Amino acid sequence: MRILSAHLAGLRRLFTIAAGLTAIAVTGVAQATVTFTPTALAAFTSPVGTASAAQTVTFKTTTALYKVSAVSSLAAYAISANTCGTAAATVTLAANATCSFTVTYTATATAATSATITVNGATTTTGTATAQGSLAASGNSNLVSLLNGTAAITTYAFPSTPAGSTATLAVTVKNLSTTTALSGVTVAISGTGFTQAATCAASLAASGTCVSNITFAPSAAGSYTGTLTVSATNSAAGTVALTGTGSTPVPAWETTNTLGTGTAMFMAGPPMRYATTTGVAGCNSATGGYVHTTQGGDICAFASANYTFSYDSSQTGTAYDDYYIYQASAGAAYNKTTDYFGYSVLAPYANGNKAIVPVGIANSAAMLIRLGNQVTPTATNGTANVFTVTIKNQALNGTWPATNSAACTTDVVLLTPATGTVNGPGAASFTGAYLGQASATYVAGLGLLDYSVPLSAFTCLTNDSGTGAATTIAALKATGVTQVAVKIVGSKNPKVVATSVDAISVGGISFQ
Repeated sequence: MRILSAHLAGLRRLFTIAAGLTAIAVTGVAQATVTFTPTALAAFTSPVGTASAAQTVTFKTTTALYKVSAVSSLAAYAISANTCGTAAATVTLAANATCSFTVTYTATATAATSATITVNGATTTTGTATAQGSLAASGNSNLVSLLNGTAAITTYAFPSTPAGSTATLAVTVKNLSTTTALSGVTVAISGTGFTQAATCAASLAASGTCVSNITFAPSAAGSYTGTLTVSATNSAAGTVALTGTGSTPVPAWETTNTLGTGTAMFMAGPPMRYATTTGVAGCNSATGGYVHTTQGGDICAFASANYTFSYDSSQTGTAYDDYYIYQASAGAAYNKTTDYFGYSVLAPYANGNKAIVPVGIANSAAMLIRLGNQVTPTATNGTANVFTVTIKNQALNGTWPATNSAACTTDVVLLTPATGTVNGPGAASFTGAYLGQASATYVAGLGLLDYSVPLSAFTCLTNDSGTGAATTIAALKATGVTQVAVKIVGSKNPKVVATSVDAISVGGISFQ
């Protein structure tokens, strides 16, 4: 009996310990094994004040759950179509049961937000409901999409652009909402050197587009930064960070592929003027003749009746390495309205029969040309500072120069060597000594400098008289250029008076 009593007492102690262990184990099971489908929410996009598209979530538990509810930590993320219960009306889920709900986002401001979607529940009927699983939610109102072509952009670097010329970019503004119009749309640009013109109205329809045309126009060499900002009252703003570099052109003979996709050499020196004429109308008088260049075509000089030929650099025996000077003096009857003088450089000959081959400029964006007015200065001499430069495609026939065929022209304002960094139509590249000479030894204050003239700066006419329908740069790009004319026109040079002496100096010419 004593043995049996002892055995029964041992069993009671064993069951007591076992019961304690079971209680501990049950207390530790506070969370079920659960899954969400999908496993993550996609970012919501919503116009301010308008609900986004809904995302449906399915919740599954492998263990029975009680007091189940699905809740959102931020009111902007609304739960609906909810079979998972609410804080006010919980539900019970059996083991391996599922429930579902949808989430929509309504932005209350343009700033992005985030929230947590949580499913709470208890593992016993008397337990406290705790988080059984959660999903992160994020939302924004980023409905302004900015595109370069079809690609979205947030930054854009303009190509290196010569000071005085321009580069452009068309940015498409797209409304990403398929249901709601953007309201209060504004387009603005900041930063020196950048301007824009937009086709955008104050309202942009759902899935609609408009365009901001940006122009980069550096005024000098250096780095430029700016920002394009497109705003709307019901969307976060879209921005593009802009950068650009203004460049100073280098002389044509030192440049390769910097402005266009190819280099076309039109003329390089030294030129040598023929003493006799070759029969082209307008080049057979004392004021005209041909000059042949070793790396280019001939030169035809011309002048109106009230200009008298003075000299040119090759006839006087002056040895200039790579440019040609043609000098003329205005007569007593000089008329600012009608008088002019200058010369045209012709494209190189293909053979001894003077068959001119047009110089191709199809891939060019600018003309590089060396210009100067080299006359010993007086009160009236050397005062012409505007050279009219014309590019054209014309055969060797016809009257010279009033009825030259299709041509495009621009005015180049000459700069002095001392102020060679001042902007004309193209920036000058002169610094320090030039051609081995100190700047103080120039013949005139408007000594030779190198200019980059964008093709976009040219105005196109039918002929030098400006009559008829205009040609276009595109047409010249298609046909090529046979002549580059440089002249001093009285109406554009008010300081020139009767008896004034001026000279047109032209060096290397190329298109790039």
